[in-house]
Amino acid sequence: MPAARVLPNFAAWLAANRDVTLTELAREWNVKISMLSMIKYGQRQPKLPLAIKMIDRCNIPLESLIKKSA
Repeated sequence: MPAARVLPNFAAWLAANRDVTLTELAREWNVKISMLSMIKYGQRQPKLPLAIKMIDRCNIPLESLIKKSA
């Protein structure tokens, strides 16, 4: 079985998995939809427990969830 494709970030994963909604993910991860929306648009960073869930479920790199300091 081929390995799952790693997508560059959460927004790309959502675009590739249109059958999954922010509402479903918010329920699954016990967070607010607005939090996931802010993460999607780069306005917030998830705390580590949520980041781990996102990495596991979405197969995205940790680096895509952390803003780099200038």
